[in-house]
Amino acid sequence: MGTTTTKYLVDTLNPTGYSQVMDELVSGSVTRTFTYGLRAISENQLISGVWKPSFYGYDGHGNVRFLGNTAGTLTDTYQFDAFGMVIASSGTTPNPYLYSGERFDSNLNLYHLRARYYNMLTGRFETMDPAPGTIFSPNSLHKYLFTADNPVNFLDPLGEEEIEDYAFLRSIYRGTEYQIHHLIEKRFAPLFLVAGCTISVALLPSDHQPYTNAWRQQIGYNGSNASVTTGTATLQQVWDAAMLIYAGSEDILNALEQCRAQFFPQ
Repeated sequence: MGTTTTKYLVDTLNPTGYSQVMDELVSGSVTRTFTYGLRAISENQLISGVWKPSFYGYDGHGNVRFLGNTAGTLTDTYQFDAFGMVIASSGTTPNPYLYSGERFDSNLNLYHLRARYYNMLTGRFETMDPAPGTIFSPNSLHKYLFTADNPVNFLDPLGEEEIEDYAFLRSIYRGTEYQIHHLIEKRFAPLFLVAGCTISVALLPSDHQPYTNAWRQQIGYNGSNASVTTGTATLQQVWDAAMLIYAGSEDILNALEQCRAQFFPQ
């Protein structure tokens, strides 16, 4: 029985901030290529020997809801339930990017969320969360839970913790008891040549305060040590402090490394 081997060119330095497949190759030749902005913009693939481009259209959750061609005509449409099951579709264009704009592996019938594979049939990951979780957030103790069982409001592109942009989390948790914590404290933003890392996590106040205290211990910004406010703290000092503060949380460290690679490639 004949088989086809597909190889993937993966780029970790792209505007999305996450590793992405740029090209697919079969027998050493590119058969499909992708273009990215803050999310996937288009795919261009060989179909019956002819290159055919398609452009992605998204809904507010980030799901791919349609594909369009160069003439602006819709060729394919998709509808999903909350956990990512396709409940309706049309069109036959091969396309791996679907629910949450993430890559679907049709051979495994699973979504590849980088650290782990996600099963939309069960609403669970296939392997355990590497993060230990915290007793102050009971959902974090469930080793296979997807988006804290709240897929309508959360995304999980890393297959780990709900780490998202500050403004996005703020809009979701407004009016709740949770506080939004910048993984790199906001007061350090002037050290960055760009807007800086705004990736954040939602925490209960009892979890948030220890992180704040840890930043004060690692880089004092009250009283005796005014280095940050006077501009003498360095970017390296901030990153070194972050590595110590989040040493026990692999998912946060991974997110910070992706932020670092995006804004400050070596």
